[in-house]
Amino acid sequence: PTMSTHLGITKEEAARAYYQWRHFVPWSFVVDEPLRALCIDLCVNYGRTGGTKLVQRRLQIAADGRLGPQTRAAILAADPIALRRALIRASIEIDIHEAIREVNEIDQTIVDRTDLKWLNGWVRRRLEHMP
Repeated sequence: PTMSTHLGITKEEAARAYYQWRHFVPWSFVVDEPLRALCIDLCVNYGRTGGTKLVQRRLQIAADGRLGPQTRAAILAADPIALRRALIRASIEIDIHEAIREVNEIDQTIVDRTDLKWLNGWVRRRLEHMP
């Protein structure tokens, strides 16, 4: 018997419960709802360790990927709006660079090095002016 049959729930309910336990519960201490949702989203998109490291880097603390007491304290001490903005910028930058890398791997002739350098600069300038 599986855990879901043992608990008397469906496989879908078990998957949803695991998903919530894995991603939501560790971030429940974050009071600011939009910041909590963003942190969860980062962990879903970049993995729990990767998302946590991204938050830690933006907080300028040791990025070990664990949501320990130092990370929790830094999140609670941070301005939630400023931290959300920093995390959104970082996420956009990562996604754009990943897309550029993938395009470059598919066909070297599509995007030459000059185009990549220009696009990288353009992205950075846009992110600097983001509210």
